[in-house]
Amino acid sequence: MFMPGPPPGRPPEGVLEEIASEAGLRPREAFGVEWAYEYPDEAALVPAMLAPAGVAELVGDRIDEVAGEIVAALAPYRLADGSYRLSNEFRLLLTTA
Repeated sequence: MFMPGPPPGRPPEGVLEEIASEAGLRPREAFGVEWAYEYPDEAALVPAMLAPAGVAELVGDRIDEVAGEIVAALAPYRLADGSYRLSNEFRLLLTTA
């Protein structure tokens, strides 16, 4: 399967292994995992984006303004049915001590 090159700013291959080795660990297996967060609508999306680390509490009375900014920023991920799909790619490394 054809895979495009890494996006700008993405660490080059082998960086995780190098970091693990410097920490005294032995790299065993590196692999990628894709995961998508899906929200049925804006009403489900906004609270999920405000929940981590108590962000909703941090923004206080500006919550409506921040919610509007979240919706605007994530507009490219809105699907035709009004749902949102946020795809993520993670790079994992299994090691042993």
